[in-house]
Amino acid sequence: YVSLSARPQDRISAWPIGSGNSLYSMTLAQLLSFTSGLTTEPICLNSGASNFETCVINIANTNIANGLTPGQEFYYASTHLQVAGLMAIKARGVATWQDVFSEFKAQTGLFATAAYDLPSATNPRLAGGMHWTGEEYMAFLKALKNGSLLNSTSMGQLLADHTAAVTIAYSPALVGAGEDWHYGLGLWHECQSPTFNCTAGTRVSSPGAYGAYPFWDRSHGYIGLVARQGALGTFPNGIAIERAVRPDVEQWLACS
Repeated sequence: YVSLSARPQDRISAWPIGSGNSLYSMTLAQLLSFTSGLTTEPICLNSGASNFETCVINIANTNIANGLTPGQEFYYASTHLQVAGLMAIKARGVATWQDVFSEFKAQTGLFATAAYDLPSATNPRLAGGMHWTGEEYMAFLKALKNGSLLNSTSMGQLLADHTAAVTIAYSPALVGAGEDWHYGLGLWHECQSPTFNCTAGTRVSSPGAYGAYPFWDRSHGYIGLVARQGALGTFPNGIAIERAVRPDVEQWLACS
């Protein structure tokens, strides 16, 4: 329905960023890799009473004069995924994100009881706005690992390092954990180092703002999850919990 090379204006009729603007060339791939040039988050992202599509247009208008060029810097923000989500809604020809998510549930059998409802069901924040159970998230990770969700081409795109040649302008991994991680499409490439000197795709993860920590250790061939809901901004806590038990887990894996 939509390709990684698609641009917001290809799908969103009210998209206000015109051809003379530096942000005009942003693509879905850049939105999913947080390199689209969208940085500033308007308050509507956290308002349950706001309209989803109106908020996406607000994101565009808020960032329209920032002078950034897509593909040049990585900036971790919720803005990118909201725009990508509206592109998916329009490409699928449905009314809301809930319609897209319901179809995903029906086709995959995953996240049966989960809900995108933060700050509200009508204006869900796609970055960190879903409630789920640990069992549901583990089932998703298993499906991702065993290749039942994506074909090999899409998996390669998902796991590629999309920030190898860009400036890391803002990274919560660097600010909160002092580690220079890179980014794929919606997931991190971990590197336990202040400068990125790791093999991309070896260990990928998606720490949540509230401290949950789902990961896929591809070098050892296992997945895992710390299911945690703490205070906003405590994402390093989930990572710390996993690292505290990792030696025992890998010792168990070696003899299982």
